Amino acid sequence: MHSVMLLPRLLVFVCFPMVTFAQSPSPFTSPAAASAAFELPRVWPSTAFLPGADQPGPGWRIGPTVSNDGIYNTWSVSSAIGPFEITGNERLIELLREIEATIRLQELSKSREFAQGLADAGRARLDSVVQVAKDPVETVRRLPQGASRFLGRVGGTINNAMHGSLDIDRSATPEETARRLMGIERAKRLIAAELGVNPYSHNQILQRALNDVATVRALGTVTISVGSMIVVPATIGYAMTGVTVTSSLTREQVAAEPRELAAANRARALAAGLPAASIDALNANPHYDPWTLTALWNSIAEIGPVNSVVFVDMAAAASSDLDAFFFLRNIQIIAMLQSRGARIREFIALPFTVACVMGDGAIVLPLWLDYAIWTPQAEAAAQELLAIAKARNAPMVTVVTTGDFSPAAIGRLSALGIQTRTRILMQATP
Repeated sequence: MHSVMLLPRLLVFVCFPMVTFAQSPSPFTSPAAASAAFELPRVWPSTAFLPGADQPGPGWRIGPTVSNDGIYNTWSVSSAIGPFEITGNERLIELLREIEATIRLQELSKSREFAQGLADAGRARLDSVVQVAKDPVETVRRLPQGASRFLGRVGGTINNAMHGSLDIDRSATPEETARRLMGIERAKRLIAAELGVNPYSHNQILQRALNDVATVRALGTVTISVGSMIVVPATIGYAMTGVTVTSSLTREQVAAEPRELAAANRARALAAGLPAASIDALNANPHYDPWTLTALWNSIAEIGPVNSVVFVDMAAAASSDLDAFFFLRNIQIIAMLQSRGARIREFIALPFTVACVMGDGAIVLPLWLDYAIWTPQAEAAAQELLAIAKARNAPMVTVVTTGDFSPAAIGRLSALGIQTRTRILMQATP
């Protein structure tokens, strides 16, 4: 269940009873009565949002129905690695990619090449680096001359240890440090990027598969290829893959360690004039993994010199992983508008989210959502947004979203003079 943090008051979740579906029109079909009538959350056929969701993919199948709570869709997925439930259309696509990646890695682990690589790697080399991590100076003193070759990819570990400058994170376990020193964690990040998945995903089955293959790639002598990036079939209707965490990072950021990313993100935020307290609060939020956080900072940097602290402070208060995704998508919407020639003058703090004042004074509200319906709370929040626009003499108010609005919501927003732009980050399927 998503937290209240995710519910911007413009489209706030209303706890009406869920209504099961019968023979009904598409959520995008404008009914005759689609005026200002308020709507109820309901269950839809999965194909109402993803035409082709009834067709299974490689190792997975989307459930026959999807539950819409008034803003977000919650999907069920059965797969070769177990059942899943996920909220958010885009997060569904991430999950499907993770499932396919896991299956591919598991199959690779059964191959002859993998077995050979595993034999080459052995436990001895990793265990030796674990010992270095536990007591670097004493371990090095006991090693015979030339033994540094045994440590493989550690590189300057021996020399660094002898001079007391071994780069070890004392908060990490010896095993974690060993995996980093031997290049296993780096190999894991690169493999994840090759497959188009996040190496910091909470999917533990994917984590185990990534760890196994990364260990062999880093320590073995056999080249291990994981194949091309996972592409979710276009039969889901339209490609909800326009912006992913992986595609939002540079090659250097993909390869970098979490500590390096954190330091680089902090340095450029400070250089941009943001308060250290605000930066540190966002960077310390556990609901942002290193890649998601870096993608967020990348978008902030793309936007340029505006009062980004308004957004940073709000994003720092994220209270769930879903919140973190919400703020990531919102800032990416803003960055995309900027890249298309729109000039962002300033951020305005609203309850639970931010709006933008554009160069011409118009107000734009970015919102990550799936399918928003019209509710009494949405009506009240729209009126509040219009009041802010009136106070600022804004010539126009636009809600820009990654998803869609119901016909009733579009009709009422239009009647109030609020424009809408939908599927802003998506790529239409030919």
